[in-house]
Amino acid sequence: MLKELGNMLFPFTKDGQHGRFFSGKAQLSLNSDIVVIETVIIYALYQSC
Repeated sequence: MLKELGNMLFPFTKDGQHGRFFSGKAQLSLNSDIVVIETVIIYALYQSC
């Protein structure tokens, strides 16, 4: 299951086809009491490939 997740996320890494959209300074803070990470758009982009 973890290997499958890694394979699905690879296109969004720096070496993947969508990596250019995610390179640069991160605007993410995990210091809040509640952190929500929305992944629907990532799944939609993956399905469109």
